Amino acid sequence: MARLHLLAAALIVIAAEPAAAQTHRPAVRASLHDQDGDGKADKINATMWQGLLRRGTNRADRAVAEFDLSALRGRRLAEVVLEFELAVNNAGGASVREFDVVVYAGTGKVDLDTFTAKAQLIRRISFSIQANPATYRLDADRQVQAVLDGKAKFVGIRFDPVGDANFPSILTEVALIVQTEADAAAAREIAALIQRLGADEFKEREAAATELVKRGARARPQLDKAQREARDAEIRQRVRAILDRINRERRQSKD
Repeated sequence: MARLHLLAAALIVIAAEPAAAQTHRPAVRASLHDQDGDGKADKINATMWQGLLRRGTNRADRAVAEFDLSALRGRRLAEVVLEFELAVNNAGGASVREFDVVVYAGTGKVDLDTFTAKAQLIRRISFSIQANPATYRLDADRQVQAVLDGKAKFVGIRFDPVGDANFPSILTEVALIVQTEADAAAAREIAALIQRLGADEFKEREAAATELVKRGARARPQLDKAQREARDAEIRQRVRAILDRINRERRQSKD
């Protein structure tokens, strides 16, 4: 029982969401079925079971999701977070289920060979059916960067059930949250400008405010966060004024 509680407590693997990041949804999702347990897929499951995960002594189902990241080829990634949810489809079998989450070079079209496509492990995770459903956030920047460096347009994520008593689970809400190094550098610059809004010198505060207005929509997410969370009341007040200026200039540009 103590071991089970420890597994449940460690169930959700946290990775901080990158600032100024882009959220990508799958271009393709599917579940592949191995009917006789020979390690090869025999069919693609019906659409209603595109997230089905299962493994027994004589059969297995692996779920896959492929993302079109062609626009990011040739760019360096600062951080990639894989986000997904697992839910119980059948509560029988082991109360703790394990899955290998892997990355492979996708094609944008899932076929039977995807079941065994060469892949890199992100992490083996545990799913406790007592914590149903559960959301996961895994760091995957190194593995995704390697796939893009290999010139693939699509990045595939596959979920491989482990063991012979892995009763059916369902994979849902899959996303890749990606931040490039260029976006990370821009986010750091904006954060530094926001900090300068609390400077003692009026000229420094004004210079920072002017630059933040120039950044416009690119600075808005961090300005919105600073308006909510900054401890310094004067910084919050100056941020509100900057957001008002950005909104005013945006309206004027449309007139």
